[in-house]
Amino acid sequence: MKILKNNFTLYPNKIFTVSFGNNRKTYGNVSEPVKDTFQRNNIVLKEIRSGEFIEAKPYEPQEEYCAEDFFNKLKYENAQCKYIKKNITDYKISQEVIDENKEAQQFARQLEKLTLPQQKETVRMYSQQTGFPNLQKVRTNMEKEVVRALHKLADKENFQIKFIGYDKNCSLGRTLALPGSDIDALYMIIDYKDKPDWFSGAMRWKFKDLVNQRLVNTPAGHLPEILSMSFLNDGLNLASNAFDANNFSQTELEKFRENLTDSSNDFVKSAEFNIRLAKKLPDDTLTRDKFYKTAMLVELIREGIILENNFSEDFINKVKDSPLYKYSNIMKMQGLSNKPKRKYIDRLKLTQNFNELDEQEQFEIVKSLIYASLNIFDTKYQNLFNNNNSQGQDEMGNILDMYDMLMH
Repeated sequence: MKILKNNFTLYPNKIFTVSFGNNRKTYGNVSEPVKDTFQRNNIVLKEIRSGEFIEAKPYEPQEEYCAEDFFNKLKYENAQCKYIKKNITDYKISQEVIDENKEAQQFARQLEKLTLPQQKETVRMYSQQTGFPNLQKVRTNMEKEVVRALHKLADKENFQIKFIGYDKNCSLGRTLALPGSDIDALYMIIDYKDKPDWFSGAMRWKFKDLVNQRLVNTPAGHLPEILSMSFLNDGLNLASNAFDANNFSQTELEKFRENLTDSSNDFVKSAEFNIRLAKKLPDDTLTRDKFYKTAMLVELIREGIILENNFSEDFINKVKDSPLYKYSNIMKMQGLSNKPKRKYIDRLKLTQNFNELDEQEQFEIVKSLIYASLNIFDTKYQNLFNNNNSQGQDEMGNILDMYDMLMH
């Protein structure tokens, strides 16, 4: 197997990114000072970003340390660079992290050279630390890790946790996530006093640094959301004003309610209510982004997987009175609840039979999962990760078209 380095893309907070599987669109403009800063500091990453090979150092790990070394060295998801925030517009890349990226990739190449006893130990360590192949244990470990990391961050940065939730139809919600998966629509709501406006955005990067990436992937291009209470209150008010401005008929409202159970892959149809409201919003990215994220949060409160809920009764009542609670349908959680993706079915088959496989095959699977955390996908197990159905068609439908209509 060829082990290629990642093609890095850096995203500041001023860019709004939507990512569904392999599809990604980016919205917003990068100011020239930010762009210049990124270009200047990316020079040191050219070797890593080039797609060429990193030559492995001579390295022969002892059997009992081989897997542990990998987990200790690969601190950051996809071997990506860590961002050190100097101020609201200036991110720099740590030389220490660049070195760790190279070291992690070098170690990954050693997986091709392990002896049979070392391969067996790698599988044992991987299973011990992640729960794999027991996907219920994987889910439990991933959910606990999110809660642990956010509480640790809250203690350090002095804020209150109001809510943690995610999409019930994603792989984790279906108990079909592999270790190192990301979590769709992972939203964390916090409350604080005497902090700058950009505080919650900065917490997204700090959360990434704290979370155990061998369990939970937090891709730099679409980090989990950490939003403030004031952000949500503003978003609810935006939605209410846009709803009043539309003056929907009773027939239209009934159609929006029916759309909640639509099981097709037509996201434009099912999110018609949100699209209609968005047309009444000011035509600027920040306002529309606030509306979009608030709608997602309301849908999670309504029917998502909730890991922690400390909202006051008054706020919950405000949410339930919002038109978003009654009609918002960006994620289609009801309609898609009985339509698991093909890759989920393949994952279930693989994990159910894992312990019956010979040791060599078990190692090949674990090695492929480790590589997947580096964005290196083994063709043999590509079906575990892609979003295509048996006909090779993308199962995500026109979700990006819907997003375009909400943001423009």
